[in-house]
Amino acid sequence: MSLKCEGQYARAADVNSLANLAMNTHLPAGFEAASNAVTSAASSAPVTDSDGNTSWKITARRLLRAHIDPIETMQMIQGRSLSVAGHHLSTSLKLVATPVIHVTPAWWPWLPVFPFRIAVFIAD
Repeated sequence: MSLKCEGQYARAADVNSLANLAMNTHLPAGFEAASNAVTSAASSAPVTDSDGNTSWKITARRLLRAHIDPIETMQMIQGRSLSVAGHHLSTSLKLVATPVIHVTPAWWPWLPVFPFRIAVFIAD
């Protein structure tokens, strides 16, 4: 007795890598991938044609975040009062939360004029 078996498969890592590349070509302006982590799931059953090519549809998802340039952000707020800088950041950038601004000494009401005295940290 003999048995011949065939199986077609695609590694999840390869499917996610391909989905990641496809999604990179359709990024909305002003956004970037938060990470290369892609979640994908088959949305149709695999179909094999007469040439032996198998195809199926997948649904892929990943998180995006607004692209924020630290240098532009510094230029936007340097020399401004804390309230004006916070309002300007909130209205100019696509932020999930209200920006937090720390100034040293804490009682000083303005941000530095010199950009090398400002540090921008972007939380994920």
